Amino acid sequence: MKGTISKDHIPASKYQLLFVGMPPLTITEISGIENELDVAELPDRTVASGGRTKPSEFTFRIPAHETVQLAALELWYSMCKGDVDPAYQLSGTLIMQSISGNLLRTYSVIDAFPSKRVLPELSLESEGEMTTIEWTMRCQDVFFVS
Repeated sequence: MKGTISKDHIPASKYQLLFVGMPPLTITEISGIENELDVAELPDRTVASGGRTKPSEFTFRIPAHETVQLAALELWYSMCKGDVDPAYQLSGTLIMQSISGNLLRTYSVIDAFPSKRVLPELSLESEGEMTTIEWTMRCQDVFFVS
């Protein structure tokens, strides 16, 4: 592959996921974010685009010691329960940055909300590894910006 891939690549470790009205999140891991077209199977056994995308779901992990960030996520999560707050959906931006910082790939995440929280497995046998809390997000759409 040497010589076929540009030098200023985007590594899997240089990213940010920002949501409007939320503090910047220290995300240690983000799952792949799928964006899939709704399709219709026709009587002749071919498929056609339904014209819309299906809602997306993805997960991310936050260190369990990030107090301010987790408090903001817990507040957002509480807005989605019981008498759902009309403003529970937030939009965001996924930013992936190249090694030099000169190239950005950005995607808009539209009408997102936290739908699940998973607390870490704990064990006295651990040698002090950092624990993280996993959040599942649902959103209406994800689209390429730049």
